[in-house]
Amino acid sequence: QLKPDEAALYVQLGGLLARAGRDDEVLAALRDGLQRAGKKEVILLHIYYSAVKLVTAGDLERGLLLLELVEDQPAMQQADFFTLMAEIHQALGHTDRYEAYLRHAVATDPTKPDPALRLIAALYRTDAAAAARLLDETAQRFPNHPSVLFSVGVVHAIDGRLADAMTAFDRAETAFAANTNHPGRVLSSGFYLQYGAVCERAGDLPRAGAVFERGLAAHPDDHEMLNYAAYMWADANTNLSRSVTCIQRALELDPGNPAYLDTLGWAYYRLGRHAEALREIQQALARLPDDPVILDHLGDVLKALGKPDEACRYWARSFSK
Repeated sequence: QLKPDEAALYVQLGGLLARAGRDDEVLAALRDGLQRAGKKEVILLHIYYSAVKLVTAGDLERGLLLLELVEDQPAMQQADFFTLMAEIHQALGHTDRYEAYLRHAVATDPTKPDPALRLIAALYRTDAAAAARLLDETAQRFPNHPSVLFSVGVVHAIDGRLADAMTAFDRAETAFAANTNHPGRVLSSGFYLQYGAVCERAGDLPRAGAVFERGLAAHPDDHEMLNYAAYMWADANTNLSRSVTCIQRALELDPGNPAYLDTLGWAYYRLGRHAEALREIQQALARLPDDPVILDHLGDVLKALGKPDEACRYWARSFSK
């Protein structure tokens, strides 16, 4: 009351009220300070970093209340602030608010691609045409940005334009390698999984294999990629030794995974090691008793072991799923 323009006093008062558990009064005190204090930047910074601390600790609702106090302040009209607000609303399940704040971020600073890419991903579920338009605009603004090119590749893959998707992924990998600002960084395992999977869908197994090998060089303990590559090779009846090595490593990382056990069994089957194949695929089926692929594989193994009647029973169960 004696120094109504002293910003630090409102910060101290807010801290005392917070420690006393009087959250409503905290907001009122800080709001009053924003209206009356001379150097409100002190209060703005205090509110922002206090909110970030709460959000980081998982207290999203209280963090959001603080941020809502300052969202109309000119100093907060920045893409990073709106992106933070969007992330909080996404975590709270507020889809409309998530998209709205991403739109604010894109409009505030069109030089940053990340908010646009997040908005594209959100829109694609509800308005694919709008998402495609925004992606085209973003790709024109950032023609050589790895994340943008990756998103273009994903959309092409969804649309079945596999050759265009592979071109986009290849350009993304090249652009990433050319960026020397972050030495030692590598593309994510998800990038290599998407790229390799598209190559496989397009029937270009040598290219898919090369992509997976680059991915595994960067992420040697990614068990999903190890399994994907191993199953691709086993199913194509090629590179079987490498297939077994990869899937054995995947099982070391995720023991008992039924999909991985089936992959190992299928690789053994391709190698003619039928007894070992039977053991692995039976273990997989015990964990996933109604999986049509595992049932089909077991039928093939049993036929190879000279048990056609048993094989037919498993094939019939597979076809009925």
